[in-house]
Amino acid sequence: MSIDAWRAIVRLGSARRPSPPAAPHPTLARAFASLDWSQGERALLDAAALVAAARAAGAEALQGAQRSQPCEIIVEPCVSETAAHALRRLLAGEEARCLEEWLAAAAELGLVPRPRDLPALLERARSDAALAPAVCAVLGARGRWLAQRYPAWAEAIGGTDEALDFETGTAEQRLRWLQLQQERDPARAAEALAAVWSAESGDQRERMLALVASKPHPALLELLETRALTDRRGATRQLARRALLRLEASPYRARMAERAKALLRLEKAPVARLGLELPPRFESEWARDGLESKPPSGVGERAHWACQILSAVPIAHWCQHFGLSPSELHAANIDAESRELIAQAWLESLLALPQPVEAAAFARAGMLEGDWPKRAPQRVEFASAWLRELPMEVASEIVERPLMRALEDPLFLQLLGTGRLRAAPRDRQMLRRAIDALIEAVPPRLDAALCAALGRWIPRSAIDEIHAHLLARTTIPSVGEALLRTLEFRRDFLRALGALPTT
Repeated sequence: MSIDAWRAIVRLGSARRPSPPAAPHPTLARAFASLDWSQGERALLDAAALVAAARAAGAEALQGAQRSQPCEIIVEPCVSETAAHALRRLLAGEEARCLEEWLAAAAELGLVPRPRDLPALLERARSDAALAPAVCAVLGARGRWLAQRYPAWAEAIGGTDEALDFETGTAEQRLRWLQLQQERDPARAAEALAAVWSAESGDQRERMLALVASKPHPALLELLETRALTDRRGATRQLARRALLRLEASPYRARMAERAKALLRLEKAPVARLGLELPPRFESEWARDGLESKPPSGVGERAHWACQILSAVPIAHWCQHFGLSPSELHAANIDAESRELIAQAWLESLLALPQPVEAAAFARAGMLEGDWPKRAPQRVEFASAWLRELPMEVASEIVERPLMRALEDPLFLQLLGTGRLRAAPRDRQMLRRAIDALIEAVPPRLDAALCAALGRWIPRSAIDEIHAHLLARTTIPSVGEALLRTLEFRRDFLRALGALPTT
């Protein structure tokens, strides 16, 4: 009998049935047979209770299973019931993108979720791999113990067994283990990656290298130089180039800088002007350093070679080489024939290597607007990835520029829409003016989704100030009300966690 047929019996009653109903699942057959079906109504209610209990259990009892060791009793500070209620609302989908902030605030304060919320949180980590590290940071001893009871949860958080054999784990287990080790012990992560590199598929090598390329450990140098730079996959070679560029002592950086010196020159009269000499041929040793000889469609060979070489040299190198400040260097890039190619190479260099001083000058020079190199990534793609690489204070300064032009330039709203804009401006007066302009714009520049993104983007320290500013307005448009709701939701759960002052 199916569960739907059983539900029909419950709705219609037992009086019309000449014989006891069959169990809706074989597991319940023995329990159903033990009921006194001469008392039809009572037996039917008892049977319904058995069905409900079986559905709540969700699985058949295991036969011969070993009893788990009980969780060690460790007293850990739990979040308040108010904060826990906010977590349940977040997990249910309300203001869902604020979940990461809730988890980050709890982790900062050393708080763990209430026990009843751990299964739902682990299930979210299982379904959203990007959120798993934030979930893992707040699980506490009870949560980690619980995760080990269900393999899918254990795998989602990378397991808690430090003795996991990295070389024999599943592909996903190795990736998660590598990610955790990169955060805890980068040297160990580098050694483990080198040990399995040759045995991995091309796709897995690329995924693994992507986890460590942004903050490479010197122990990766040999792997990067001898194997990753000559990998069959172009994406893997590109990751290796980026990782080597971030290792200040890497011979790769020195080789690329030496090659670049033959290409870029500075003419000082009558005004400072950069000139570019395209390489006459593709040298055989360039391929060993991951350079591509064949250009994309529509790009000249020599220009393609030059762009690859220049993009592998930090902008700071040119400042030192030519004796110019970052602003002066950007101002010297005015040659009509080479300006766009040099600008594209600098864009790629800024993406490959965080350069805070040069980045700020780059933004002040206006290279996020105006003539954007045709072959470069889209402005919003570049800015979104670039800003996340920079220290918060530098990123905040740079964000102020598109924010000041919120009505004229769509970059700020495009960045909001990506959900990856993390840095807010330091100038609160500017922030208030920009918000007023955005919510009063005709035609409207904000919709409900962008209002929610704007509410999440406003820094914690400004929530009360911006909330009061909106309430003080004589009229609040509907988009302003949506912004208020997000701010109030954040304020309430942050205050309940203790991450905001109560006054």
